[in-house]
Amino acid sequence: MALCIRVALPSGRTADVPLEREATLGDLKTAAQRQLQAGVLRLMHPSSGELLDLAQSVEAAGLAPEATVLAIAQPMQLSATKFSFALRCGGRVVAWGAPRDGGDCSRVQHQLREVEHLESDTRTRASRQGSDRSFSARLSSGQTVAWGGLECSTRTQELQDTLAAAQQIYDTDTAHAALMPNGGVLAWGDPERGGDCSEVEEDLVGVTSLVATSDSFCALLADGRLVTWGDMDLDLGFGTGPHGQTLQGRPDHRGGRAPRAKAVAATVHAFAAILRDDTVLALEEEICRSARTAQWGDEAYGGRLNVELREVEKLQATSKAFAALSTDGSIYAWGDREHGGEISETIQEQLREVRHLASTSSAFCALTADGRLVCWGSAAHGGAGPGPAATGRAVAVRGGDAAFAAVLEEGTVVAWGASCGGSVPEEVQEQLTGVQDLQATLKAFAALTSDGRVVCWGDPSLGGAPSHQVKEQLKELL
Repeated sequence: MALCIRVALPSGRTADVPLEREATLGDLKTAAQRQLQAGVLRLMHPSSGELLDLAQSVEAAGLAPEATVLAIAQPMQLSATKFSFALRCGGRVVAWGAPRDGGDCSRVQHQLREVEHLESDTRTRASRQGSDRSFSARLSSGQTVAWGGLECSTRTQELQDTLAAAQQIYDTDTAHAALMPNGGVLAWGDPERGGDCSEVEEDLVGVTSLVATSDSFCALLADGRLVTWGDMDLDLGFGTGPHGQTLQGRPDHRGGRAPRAKAVAATVHAFAAILRDDTVLALEEEICRSARTAQWGDEAYGGRLNVELREVEKLQATSKAFAALSTDGSIYAWGDREHGGEISETIQEQLREVRHLASTSSAFCALTADGRLVCWGSAAHGGAGPGPAATGRAVAVRGGDAAFAAVLEEGTVVAWGASCGGSVPEEVQEQLTGVQDLQATLKAFAALTSDGRVVCWGDPSLGGAPSHQVKEQLKELL
């Protein structure tokens, strides 16, 4: 005899789920999630209010026909480093991908309880260079727990214990730098490539973000100063000291206070920064804080800009070029042509009202206000665009190392670029419905659906195919 169990959310939305008596409460949850499209649900007994054991059958749980079960939707968050993914559901976390670079959280799993937020710099990543290898989780207690990026060099136990509290870890080719909770920086590795920040240590106070080229680091401070260290031959364009340089911006042409930075990005051998302008000139222009750019480093990698850009909202980088998104939705690019540093007239005409900018190692993709995807740069790495595969309006786009993927308005996904991640296997494409979030590592993508599923594709070693153990953990979590 079949039962019909009603699952109700606190908002009043309900789903009537027909089930056989031998069906489990896990079956009830899965069916309700599909109907309600409210993410992962936790089911409570209608009389006691206790959480139901999903392994129990509906009959064993004592649910009467036409009973109403209360469901609570669990907050979910999908995050990524360049090498791994992590999923928060409720207060718990599962990670997968490269074990030493964030894909294995077993070392701190016992601490990952009541997690309120996951951090990695993927949310605001402006650079292809300077890989982020770690996750950090903020607990309800206010404590931060980090993992990944901690095995990238030989170190003492003392350093290992210190790094356990790091918020993020970044690296050049042969050196590493950790952003600490107190706003300081800890560096180790090749001293000529950024492994020694002792000469600028006094300046590294109140650091809010880090980026890296292949041989230098740049830290953005809360007050807008930029502090760089690493390669002694790096030409900052502002005068280079023997062991690093503190950049405070060029003087305003009217003699006002030197502008400082509000964002910084990097290619392989160059930095670029959006400067914040609090001068009298900005106040006279309808009290509008104009944002200009400063850049320094190798010209072939975007280290020189021959025009002055104003009202810049965002910087994005490939390995050899930069692109700037202005507040009016226009785009300007510079650097190596084959890596997106030059925009053709045909493409420039399409770049109107751009709302988001993403990149691979050699191409850019702009998402416009009307849902169009406009790409340029290396065709092999996504610069040719999605072509006829994208038949709907896009609402989000992510870039890996050589491929892009975009979420369309109807909740499906289209991918293009190099084969690893740039095409979605047919069996995976069928699962990509109701997609609400999309994240990328260098060679894999992961999508989070509205009914609480995680769908992955791409390089298995970088998160494209979770292991059997991770699948079991996800099954338990979801």
